[in-house]
Amino acid sequence: MCEEVEESIGAVPSWIGEEIPVPKEIAEEVGRIRRFIEENREKGIERISEELSLVYPADKKFIERAIKPIYIHSQFYPVPTDKRIVLEKWRDLVIIHITGGTLINRAIARYLAAKLPPPVAVSEDPYRIYIKAEHIRTRDVISELSPENFGEEVRKTVESSGLFKFRFLHTARKMGIIEKGADVTSSMLEKLIISMRDSVPYMEAFNYTIDMDMDVRGAEEILRMAKRGAIEVVDLGDLERPTPIADEGIRWQFGRVELIKSDKKEIVEREKLRMRLLSRRITLICTSCLSYADELIIGEIDEPVCKKCGSRRLAPVKMGVDEAEILLMKARDGREDKELRKARKWGKIVEKGGKKALIAYSAGLSLREAEEAISADDIYEFALKTIRKKILRRYSVY
Repeated sequence: MCEEVEESIGAVPSWIGEEIPVPKEIAEEVGRIRRFIEENREKGIERISEELSLVYPADKKFIERAIKPIYIHSQFYPVPTDKRIVLEKWRDLVIIHITGGTLINRAIARYLAAKLPPPVAVSEDPYRIYIKAEHIRTRDVISELSPENFGEEVRKTVESSGLFKFRFLHTARKMGIIEKGADVTSSMLEKLIISMRDSVPYMEAFNYTIDMDMDVRGAEEILRMAKRGAIEVVDLGDLERPTPIADEGIRWQFGRVELIKSDKKEIVEREKLRMRLLSRRITLICTSCLSYADELIIGEIDEPVCKKCGSRRLAPVKMGVDEAEILLMKARDGREDKELRKARKWGKIVEKGGKKALIAYSAGLSLREAEEAISADDIYEFALKTIRKKILRRYSVY
């Protein structure tokens, strides 16, 4: 049996897992707190913290630590609030401070990705949108912050987003298009998406992304308010260093907007596969003594050896330990089924290839492919290329 203990890196590079979105109401409340701090900055941070502690159930010292970047920011720059959008540029990063929440900011980020001249990389958190591009200026972004044709432009960018790829992968696995547990690289997934454009799984993932992962209407409303002046828009231009509020976001977010250079993609994908395979649990049985079954994490195995008889003929099986022990008990009674016969074949490969054979099994390689894999200089590179070929062959994606 193979199962993932923890998926350290997701199938899509720009996606880090399904996060709980921060609602618009919470983000706006943060904006109101920032506005309160700015309006009362002359009182000092201690007095502000004390007043906030009467409204919010938190210790005064805790609040003081939490609002310190906002208070410092207020001494030098206009503070982004629920009534103000602030833009700044630091190096090749444009930061748009909008307290819109996760879904609204995500929609605006995708909109800007469609409107701004490429190449750009966009990302967002509940309080900021990040645009990574050397050629983009803050005034370029301001000129594109318009509610006209907003929904249409957002829809144009959905297919290329990491979010849609994540949803499509989930839908494809749910519908049996991609086998459960199969490792799919970003490039393979992109080709599969193109080949299935406008199909049922494609449209299900597309509509889910638009309806559930973004708030298009909420984003349009914020842009309308900005256009008519109900929300102020402030341009700080190019800065030598990020503002304190931007710096807080960049520290957490910056790595997620990095563009991966093409010559590094293979290295990244190989490392992702390696981490996945080594983190999986695998059930092993001894095909020599027929008395040993155990479940282990592949990365914690030095070399596969039976703890009872010392044999290297351990075989991976697609079942839990309890089922494996029943299988072995039947075998000791002379009742061998096809599962055990297959296990004996794997046992011979494991005896010859050791841990490499277990990695090949975990990657979903066949017996024949595993025979080749254990002779390869780089088992992970071999597995990655083999998986790619199988998926392309299965769906005729070229």
